[in-house]
Amino acid sequence: MSNIRSEEIMDKAHFGVHELTSSRFAFFCGKMEDNIKFVYTNCSDMQILSYWKSFISLLFPPLCVSCENVLLNQEAFICTMCHYHLPINDHHVFLMNELTQRLIGKAPIYTAAAYLSFSKSSSVQSIVHKLKYRDDYRIGKYLGKCLGKQLLLSPYYGSLDVVVPLPLHATKKRIRGYNQSEYIARGIAEVMSLPVNQEDFIRTINTETQTKKSRMERYDNLEDAFSCITSSVFENKHVLLVDDVCTTGATIASAARTLVEQCNCKVSVAVLAMAR
Repeated sequence: MSNIRSEEIMDKAHFGVHELTSSRFAFFCGKMEDNIKFVYTNCSDMQILSYWKSFISLLFPPLCVSCENVLLNQEAFICTMCHYHLPINDHHVFLMNELTQRLIGKAPIYTAAAYLSFSKSSSVQSIVHKLKYRDDYRIGKYLGKCLGKQLLLSPYYGSLDVVVPLPLHATKKRIRGYNQSEYIARGIAEVMSLPVNQEDFIRTINTETQTKKSRMERYDNLEDAFSCITSSVFENKHVLLVDDVCTTGATIASAARTLVEQCNCKVSVAVLAMAR
């Protein structure tokens, strides 16, 4: 039972109740002289779902993805204390910032922004690890929304046309089950009212992991790793390329170069975290 996501349980519970009745919700009230009494109340589907969520939260209390303490009623994914201590950047305020400078000599990008700073053994590392490897993909959308709210305040992202998540190779995506960058992209796109295109930009080579490679080996490993299926879709558009973490910038730079060269488009970059 512990391996079942509470979100999935709530979805199934909601479906089951909806199948039982769409306008009335029966619940066990008590017992009187061995006769079971049911009380029927007129409840909307939203009220019923709210009851189920409250019930499920008793069995599976939501935990902070950083400190793993139980979240309070108004908190989502990250507790107030951990959120307060997050190393949030102000990259969106500046056209040329630390991340832009890291990428500008490697790819013809317009600007770039990282929501958080990443360092080893930090709370951000814990959050990113859960996002990538422990199926906690919903945190990606939540933090994507946080990043999207920043970008809405920036004068440099007002001309965006489409959000494109950095693609995983089909083999790696099949093994992991999802692409974490897609969820970050969805969060950004939802806040900024932009479309997400995850079909027309693909990863053609299943590259080896970058973590143990030198700087030059990372660039060699990513040569011709990406491709546009339908270049006209992005032609003359301002594309926001989204990834989870930027370290040397080799991966995001390779993807950006491919978009610019094959599609004749303008590319900006947004990442959840930037490694120091």
